[in-house]
Amino acid sequence: MTQCKDIPDEPILRFLARRPDEWHNWYFGDDMDVHRAMPAGIPEKLILAKMRRLIRRRLVYGCDCGCRGDFVITAKGQALLSTLDAGC
Repeated sequence: MTQCKDIPDEPILRFLARRPDEWHNWYFGDDMDVHRAMPAGIPEKLILAKMRRLIRRRLVYGCDCGCRGDFVITAKGQALLSTLDAGC
């Protein structure tokens, strides 16, 4: 995988939705790290690019400058998951 479009949105959104009121990061290696929701071996640069894309689409809120991120799922992201769960 070498492009954002190759990384699926749904696992990332589900990962954030499991603890919607807590900030998630992109590099600490703990249980809040979005690496856990992405395919193995994704370079950090691509992980951050994917999170930027999700922020731009307003599915995720957070900081895309390269700091820890503080990512959380937005209401729009939750609504997309609800649509997927409903089978629409």
